[in-house]
Amino acid sequence: MPTVITSASSQADWENSNPLIAIPIAIYALGIHRVTSMGTIYLIRHGEATANVAGNVFCGWLDAPLTQRGIEQAQRLAKRFCNEHVDAIYSSDLGRARMTAEAIAKQHNLTVMTDPELRELNYGAWEGLPRDEVAQHSPEWMRMLDLRENDAMQFQAPDGESFNHFQKRVISAFNRIATQHLSDTIIIVGHKMTNRVIICYAIGISPALWFTIAQDEACVNRIETKGESQYVVLFANDTCHLH
Repeated sequence: MPTVITSASSQADWENSNPLIAIPIAIYALGIHRVTSMGTIYLIRHGEATANVAGNVFCGWLDAPLTQRGIEQAQRLAKRFCNEHVDAIYSSDLGRARMTAEAIAKQHNLTVMTDPELRELNYGAWEGLPRDEVAQHSPEWMRMLDLRENDAMQFQAPDGESFNHFQKRVISAFNRIATQHLSDTIIIVGHKMTNRVIICYAIGISPALWFTIAQDEACVNRIETKGESQYVVLFANDTCHLH
């Protein structure tokens, strides 16, 4: 029988969980094992953006549009969902996410509802700068970001957003949207870090383990709701529509 991974019982339980507990997870292709499901959320990462091809830079809140390749990826996403009933489509208000969502929405005659709370982590003074350049000037901050453990929760770039604040705003937005659509099928288009935090929450592991979650450009994750703040992750980082 395939493993079903459910969420923590509440956001408080999740935030207080031990980030270093070893939990075996098979994120990709968990297999579908139905529970009393009430709704479906397709969580999608935006297609390739101009900042993604500018080198290893901190993008954050930069309003980078999709590249031509990103537009084609969005069109492939739209084709994937053309025969799927969709009740609502939400997106970060940043261009790369909004453009991806609009390509899908066009197939369903829906208006994309943008939400700034779904934005990527704000890297403040680092935004638009290459990672190598930042590492030279702020090695102590880069070390904290790369720790990938409990200390990383305290990470905050100069003039930026703390990881703690980031994960709280994203999960608050996710729960708010999900609660409005407990019996619907919806799409949420977010960002790499945004989606990683949501998936950690839906599985019930600490957000400090975000680095265990792969999120490729234009990937699809499927999360089912069992009720308010209760989730099951069916699969993650699916890019079969791009091949």
